[in-house]
Amino acid sequence: MNKSLQFLLMVFFASNAFSATFTVTSTTDVVDAVPGNGVCATAGGACTLRAAIQEANALAGADSIVVPSGIFPMVIAGVGEELAATGDYDISDELTITGAGAGLSIIDCRSIDRGFDVRTNVKTTFSKIWIKNCSVNGADGGAIRSVSTSNLTLSEAKLSNNRAENAGGLVHAGELVVTDSIIDRNYAANAIGGIYKHGNGNVAISSSDITSNTAKVLYGGLVVVSGNGSVSLSDSDILDNSAGTYGAGIVIAMGASGASVSSLNVKRNIGSAIGGLLLQTSAGPTTLTNSDVSDNVAFDSAGVGIGGLYVVSQGDLTASGLTISDNVSAGPLGGGQLSSTAGAININNSTFSSNSAWKDFGGVNLSAVTGLNITDTVVSDNIANNTASVDPSAGGMYVTIPATVALNLTRVTCSNNISLNSSGGCLRMATGGGALNITSSTFDGNYADSNGGAVIASLTSGTATSSITGSTFSNNSVSGGSLGGGLFLVSVHRVDVLNSTFSSNVAVSAAGVLFAGNPGIFFKNSTFFENKASGTGSSIGLLAGTANLENNILYDGNTEIAN
Repeated sequence: MNKSLQFLLMVFFASNAFSATFTVTSTTDVVDAVPGNGVCATAGGACTLRAAIQEANALAGADSIVVPSGIFPMVIAGVGEELAATGDYDISDELTITGAGAGLSIIDCRSIDRGFDVRTNVKTTFSKIWIKNCSVNGADGGAIRSVSTSNLTLSEAKLSNNRAENAGGLVHAGELVVTDSIIDRNYAANAIGGIYKHGNGNVAISSSDITSNTAKVLYGGLVVVSGNGSVSLSDSDILDNSAGTYGAGIVIAMGASGASVSSLNVKRNIGSAIGGLLLQTSAGPTTLTNSDVSDNVAFDSAGVGIGGLYVVSQGDLTASGLTISDNVSAGPLGGGQLSSTAGAININNSTFSSNSAWKDFGGVNLSAVTGLNITDTVVSDNIANNTASVDPSAGGMYVTIPATVALNLTRVTCSNNISLNSSGGCLRMATGGGALNITSSTFDGNYADSNGGAVIASLTSGTATSSITGSTFSNNSVSGGSLGGGLFLVSVHRVDVLNSTFSSNVAVSAAGVLFAGNPGIFFKNSTFFENKASGTGSSIGLLAGTANLENNILYDGNTEIAN
């Protein structure tokens, strides 16, 4: 034979001859009669799931197993071997297992052992199959353990009621794809009730449910810890997961790349330190789009205590169509925290509402380095109880930015937020911030026990002019001897108030605006009415600096500027 032709034939058969498809014909759990002969057959002639896996392991190449409708109970108890002959189904070569549907093809481990153990660096796919009632003591991965750094795919699959020391549902060390799948009611005696993905490689989870998973100690639903690669979560529900401490819903800690979260529902998760979502990226942008983080609970009163979400990105952080509502924390953060440690935060068309914290921040804590812009967003009905009486604290938003950066609020509605035992019913800016620009926004019905019923800001750095334009401050109030029912500003640079309205705000003094700083505050084409001060300065109060007024309307007793 021609040597070139012989070589080509050898290459062809090496890459193709050993790929096989085995069709399971029996629901029994019986070993293959002669593993490696290319025929899936028990001594009785049937092709069982175990026999098919044994044949696939023995043959080089990417093999497939077709599982028909039926319940396939695990019967043979494990003895610690890795050849799939007993106990869990060991996989040592590239394999795709496809059923007739997750509700039709059911692998029931009957608590005998783990479900599947991927022992080598091979690609594995589980499609249209249900893996349930698998259990392993003192080890990881109840339904599936994969030490492979290659791809693992779940497609239209279901993992439920599985148990392990860690990762009750699934543990995998490589790239992970989960689509149209259900991970529910799995349990970990230690950490991670649902899915644990570690090592390098991308993660993509879409159109899936991760629900009602429990970890006795740490992390209830999903944990991704990756040295590099990206994370994409979309069109999925993370519901009703619980953990003894951190991360009841989702915990993601990424290395080199960013993360994308879209159309995600993170609801009714409960944990000690973090109820809903924890997401940390060390590089790359982070985006949160059209997602809902609501009704989550953190019950730790002594430590972190984050009810909704905690997102820290070293790149830019963008949130659009985000809803953070009805989250509760016994600690400092009700709604949660959004931070960019080296970039900007841009929030638009989002809602932060009805979150509560028994300590510092009812709504959301925001910090950025290069920019912070909030547009077309609602912040309402949040409450910070601040029982520890530790500042800083704020009902709606607390913002930290450097001297070179401005906080820009455009078409923001901030209403009915409460800051008990502290300042800033809606917004509090940390001392040292650069500038504050508020445009076409409304602050109504906010309350603080201390200064700044709606807004308190200490703009003690930077040189940029701050501005309030076309905005309304109404029905805001402070208690006792506190100042600035609507607005309390301390600034080392000029502040312009243009075409704005201050009405029905209440304070002991400076019911509308309290200002302190140089060179001063400038009011033009603005209106003050029905603001009520039990002391002096029903409209404007000055602790330092000057107030310049041009073409303003002050009526119904609002004529006094108090120094």
